[in-house]
Amino acid sequence: MNKRIIKWLSLLACTLLAAGFAGCMPNTNSSASNEDASSVDASHEDNYTTMKLAYEVNADGTSCTVTGIGTCEVTEIRVPKAVDGYTVTAIGEEAFAEQTQLTLLTIPSTVNSIGTRAFYGCTGLTEFTIPSSVTSIGTQIFYKCDNLSTVYYNSTYSSSSNPFLNLNHIQKIVFNGKYVSSSILEGYTNIKEVVIGDSVTSIGAYAFSGCSSLTSVVINGGSIGYYAFNGCDSLTSVEIGDSVTSIGENAFYECSSLTSVEIPDSVTSIGWFAFYGCSSLTSVEIPDSVTSIGNWAFYKCSSLTNITFNGTIAQWNAISKGGSWDNKVPAAEVVCSDGVVAI
Repeated sequence: MNKRIIKWLSLLACTLLAAGFAGCMPNTNSSASNEDASSVDASHEDNYTTMKLAYEVNADGTSCTVTGIGTCEVTEIRVPKAVDGYTVTAIGEEAFAEQTQLTLLTIPSTVNSIGTRAFYGCTGLTEFTIPSSVTSIGTQIFYKCDNLSTVYYNSTYSSSSNPFLNLNHIQKIVFNGKYVSSSILEGYTNIKEVVIGDSVTSIGAYAFSGCSSLTSVVINGGSIGYYAFNGCDSLTSVEIGDSVTSIGENAFYECSSLTSVEIPDSVTSIGWFAFYGCSSLTSVEIPDSVTSIGNWAFYKCSSLTNITFNGTIAQWNAISKGGSWDNKVPAAEVVCSDGVVAI
């Protein structure tokens, strides 16, 4: 009969009074610097206390899963990459559940799996980084982390099992993985800022739909899925980077506070209803890379008086335009590089 081998994981963890020492505190200026925070500055080793986390050796005999807090009664924990020759590859289900004293918790780049409710009830956490090595995430990993406001999501994991379920207090999220899953933060009314890195290839449908407090979005990469920012009625600023290839159907549907948008020359298509009902939108700049504009793309943009096209009149006329793309738009013309076209 196989028996689980339970051992204690040696851990160098900061004590509450160690905040002033090198290597103790997270670098909040860069998500990349938070990706692997397992090492400590040896020159300050005397300022650390050796603690122990519970762990279990995995079936492969070479790696282990962190299963519990053990004797780490501290406020800051950095999980190491390996112990006793075992590589730390997983954080188990509810491993850090209800550890309310924790204000800092980092996991190393060797970890590829985070279990369901792994950080349940860690009310002292305010910021967290999920490294790019993580390929499997359980649901509700941050359930009842009521003060967790910022997450750096570097994982390539994409699933219908939402890792952010019930993380209602999140205010900022930075994606530096490959995908932004459909409906990942749909209806989260406290989120204010979203940053999407250029490594992202797609933003799923309804990803941020109904995020009514969202005011700032930076999209550096990926195609923008349909209804991705639907109904984000506080959104005033959207920065679209030059790795974005398409703006999907209803992408910014009824973002009624959006005042202007500059579309980069990497975009080739603007989908149906993409900016429908953006009633505060006063100007839009369309690049000559665009080959199609969908039906009702700017329908009911009742303040849109300035449309600029960064190509020639001939190029503008060659664009495939859906019916009523400009219906109920006050602009009377499109300004091209060599003249104007009446609409």
